[in-house]
Amino acid sequence: MSLKTLIPTLFQEEWEKNLENELVIDILSATKYDAIVKRDGSDEINVRLPGEVSVKRWGGGDLADPEKVASSIAKIKIDKGCQINFALDHAQAVQISGSSLKEAKQLSSVYSRDAVQKFAENIDRDLAKLYPVAGIWMAGASDAAITLTVDNAAKFLSVMKARFSRAKAWKTGKMVAICPPELTALFNQVPGLMNSEKGFEDRKKGFVRELAGWKIYESNNVVTDSSDDDVFYPLFGIRGESMASAKEKNIDLIHYIPEKGLDDAFKGAGMYGVGCPRPDKLGAAKVKVNLSM
Repeated sequence: MSLKTLIPTLFQEEWEKNLENELVIDILSATKYDAIVKRDGSDEINVRLPGEVSVKRWGGGDLADPEKVASSIAKIKIDKGCQINFALDHAQAVQISGSSLKEAKQLSSVYSRDAVQKFAENIDRDLAKLYPVAGIWMAGASDAAITLTVDNAAKFLSVMKARFSRAKAWKTGKMVAICPPELTALFNQVPGLMNSEKGFEDRKKGFVRELAGWKIYESNNVVTDSSDDDVFYPLFGIRGESMASAKEKNIDLIHYIPEKGLDDAFKGAGMYGVGCPRPDKLGAAKVKVNLSM
């Protein structure tokens, strides 16, 4: 397989599967991939969120007629995109072209993997920026940051659990906390906090620990306060129900030779969109974490 065919083919094969593996904050999202997406930022994709069953009081006798389970639809505007444009120098191209197919795929996968990671970073960053719309909020007096320490970190999670329970937004086994590395460093020091090995999903990228009913994931993309880099806005919610994302399914790379060069180059672009259709199921907090030895 020629180089100009190998890299685009490998990229297409690994795109959707590897993108899901790299996303962390998107754990909170219902998501949909669409094969046909307009590239002008005007397109909208319907993302289906989990349905909810209605329950009515009953005093005996005949039951009411059945109601279809209502599944809400979130219209997510596909108005964000990322471009990929890279060139291989002659030595790299010769090494790949001269290898067996298996070795060539291994060498080429470096580029597809790196591109997918960076694309995922952009999606997670845009989801993190939705923290202001959260319907369940925690902050100190006058919206000051809550200072967290090893002594009160577990209590903080317990209080957030109570907020979700009061809002009827707690689903045992599905609650996710997305925290910056500084905050997970505190959680790792909480006495009695143990590793969890329950189920495959817990071993997803970024998984740290489970505490107070929250599955804690770490992400560098949690928003940092613009005026104080010790202040963060971690996110809390229900796996697959609090936010929504839509992504282009097919990201095609095109091989070309730059006008002023001879190296093999590849370019492509992909569109996506994010939103928060259920702010009543999304929580955020303003916290200050100052790690010191």
